[in-house]
Order: sequence, then structure tokens, then C-alpha cells
Amino acid sequence: MSAATWDLSGLQKRLFDIIRARDEDEGADVAALAADLPEPHRDAVTGGDIAALGAIGVHPCLLIGFAYAVGVQRPAFMDRLPEVQLSPEVPRWRK
Repeated sequence: MSAATWDLSGLQKRLFDIIRARDEDEGADVAALAADLPEPHRDAVTGGDIAALGAIGVHPCLLIGFAYAVGVQRPAFMDRLPEVQLSPEVPRWRK
């Protein structure tokens, strides 16, 4: 994919590939796996910037898997996740 064609779906697929590669081989080079990502995405991936990936819109389940794959432990990345805004509406199952 060229840099112009990368979208959120493509980024999430690449993150999943990185998670799988690191699961099979802890020495898998994240920088090499992220080499063809556009610069802001590549910088976030190679830097393990969970907050930036969350701001881009990466699904939280992928963020958690990616954080563990690159060695960021849970307490360190939980504070970096974007804050969740809950809806003021009461769900119908709670009425």
C-alpha cells in the first residue's frame, strides 16, 4: 500500500500482523514491519505510543495486544489511553 492509501483498517491489520509476529518470535523487528506505514503511523508504532494510536482510532483490544507485544506493561499504557466519554442516556436494559 502506498502512504496515500493507508486508512484505519490497514493500520489495524498491520498492528495485528505485528502482534502475531511478536507472538511467534519475540525478536521480530517492529520497525521493519512498520516500514511502509505513513510517517505519523510509523512513528507511533515504532515508538510504542499507545496514546497516539488510540487518538488515531485503533480499537482498544488491538491497543492492549500491541502494548503487550512491544513490551509496554499494563499500568504504563492504561494512563495513555484516550478517555472514554460515556453517553448520558440510560441504556434500555437498565430502565
